[in-house]
Amino acid sequence: MSLNTQNTSQIRRLFESLRPKGLSLMGYRLESLLLYYLGVLEKAKAASDNGDPEPMRSIKPVNYIVITDGFPTDAPEDVIVAAARRLTAGGFSLMQVGIQIVQLGDNPDATEFLRRLDDDLPTEYGCRDIVDTTPYNGQELNEKRLLKILIGAVNGRIDRIQNSELESDSQSLS
Repeated sequence: MSLNTQNTSQIRRLFESLRPKGLSLMGYRLESLLLYYLGVLEKAKAASDNGDPEPMRSIKPVNYIVITDGFPTDAPEDVIVAAARRLTAGGFSLMQVGIQIVQLGDNPDATEFLRRLDDDLPTEYGCRDIVDTTPYNGQELNEKRLLKILIGAVNGRIDRIQNSELESDSQSLS
């Protein structure tokens, strides 16, 4: 992956300017996004199943990137599990939907909550894994960290990169 310096600087400025505040309705917002997308996706698949493949070709996979301090005021796990089950029931690609959560700050309770969304939902609820989390607390935005933020939720190999490994990438994007 190769990113140019201008884009990297813009991404870095964005992350450095964010300061979480107020309510975090992560579940509510994810539900509105996922319900719309899954509705369109399922309608396109129904058309395809009835002999018209064109609507399905126009549907692109989606990767939602959520930037949060990690403390939702609602229940995003219910929304995520329901979406993951619908994707499986519809026979959609494992790369069809991803939710990448970037944690700003280093609150250990928030980190644990997000780790649970990332690692425990598939075994706890018997659903596919559509979540990846990556902490960000002002660290260097190296190539490995940006790659994990951008596609970790839809690429199992990238999802499995441990947070400790993100610090060891010698290729900086600055």
